[in-house]
Amino acid sequence: MSNQQQIHVTPVGDTLIVRQGEAAEIYQYSGFKYTANSTDSLIALVKSKGIQENCVIAYDEKGFKVILNDRVIDREQDRITYNFKHSLQYKEWERILTNAVTFDQKNFIDFLRRREEGEIIEPDRLMAAVQNFKYVTNIAGDFTYDDNNNYTFAIKVGEAETTVRLPQMIFANMEFFNESGFVQCIEIEIEVYKPKGDGEKPAFKLTCPKYSRYMENAVAFEIEKVKTELKDYLIVAGNI
Repeated sequence: MSNQQQIHVTPVGDTLIVRQGEAAEIYQYSGFKYTANSTDSLIALVKSKGIQENCVIAYDEKGFKVILNDRVIDREQDRITYNFKHSLQYKEWERILTNAVTFDQKNFIDFLRRREEGEIIEPDRLMAAVQNFKYVTNIAGDFTYDDNNNYTFAIKVGEAETTVRLPQMIFANMEFFNESGFVQCIEIEIEVYKPKGDGEKPAFKLTCPKYSRYMENAVAFEIEKVKTELKDYLIVAGNI
């Protein structure tokens, strides 16, 4: 079968131009898509780009979504998204917070040394207690708990006997979200694994049983900040 095409032309003037091919697609405006990296950035974008009476802000436990003008129906709407972004400090603690981490003595000391000033409450006392285990050649008997929430170990170094006290809890000041400004005092529990024989070394397991509560507090603070700063805007729980 031959592929033939008939074109009927009514000439106007002395020049006839025939073009073949597909025409360029008509430009489709997809709307501006803004991505915020903190709650303060989200608030600044809404105030700068949003039309207050037509703006809709929705939130859930993952972050915020914003339609800057919901009256737009003839094209894609301009939007802002902020999925809660964790701080660098949170990322350094994340495995401990969300799961559990067991350190040997050296790695535990290194972790403590890398903390910022004021991040851990009474860091010198904790560091000294952990370092004292470096000189233990024999831990006599099982550890006990005292009235000050400490582990008390009876140890023997050579012929000398003494005790080592290690707190059962670390208290860390932590900001969960980037540029949040909301710092919580986090309880990190320490569980000590005592050596069971010659050549074995002690280990320290760190966990955060109250993690879900702390995360809920951090999310609630961010939501309340947006509600306060954008009190004249429509703010709803949900997804848009």
